[in-house]
Amino acid sequence: MAAAGSRPQWPMSSPLQSGSRTGAQWILPHSEKERQSRWSSFPMGQRSKGTFHKASSYLLQQLIHRSQESDADGEEYEDEAEAEAEGEGGSEESSESEMQDLEEKFDGVLREEVVANALHQLGRSGSGTEQVYLNLALPGCDLIDISILCEYVHLQKLDLSVNKIEDLSCVSCMPYLLELNASHNKLTTFFNFKPPKNLKKVDFSYNQISEMRDLSEYQTLTKLILDSIL
Repeated sequence: MAAAGSRPQWPMSSPLQSGSRTGAQWILPHSEKERQSRWSSFPMGQRSKGTFHKASSYLLQQLIHRSQESDADGEEYEDEAEAEAEGEGGSEESSESEMQDLEEKFDGVLREEVVANALHQLGRSGSGTEQVYLNLALPGCDLIDISILCEYVHLQKLDLSVNKIEDLSCVSCMPYLLELNASHNKLTTFFNFKPPKNLKKVDFSYNQISEMRDLSEYQTLTKLILDSIL
């Protein structure tokens, strides 16, 4: 029993406990808000993941672009190489075709450029006053007309073998000629030219000469070859 006149005793809550509850209730919402605000900045890591994907995609596109450029450059180089090879092949075929045309169209007339390529043995002229080519070799050239040789008065050796020559009158214009090879031609006359004064060796073999003639004027001649002249 409580004493009369005394105030009833009510259970009192501690200020610390009350404050603790109030503080706990205030801190918890603050922590939740802060946590939510932080997660809202990077929701589930999606922003950094998206950035990584974008960077990877950009790098991949750059690699593909460079690979395509490299392939294009390689194809262009191969095309250029093929074009050059085709051009070289075409030039070779063209050269062969030109040579064939020249062979087909050749009329047997000896020309200056051919003579220039066949001259050799540079030396002094017969008079000793100048340097000239002394030898000329034109074997197997299908020659018929050699009248241009009248201009080459300094020749000392002349090879006209294996051609189709019928006229050697140009030899009369070569006063210094020492040797003449006219074998395997179509000569029908024997020395149809005025003999050079120093002519020593002549080959008329394998021609169509049917008659001999007087050789008394060929006083310097030391060797005359007449094999198979019929």
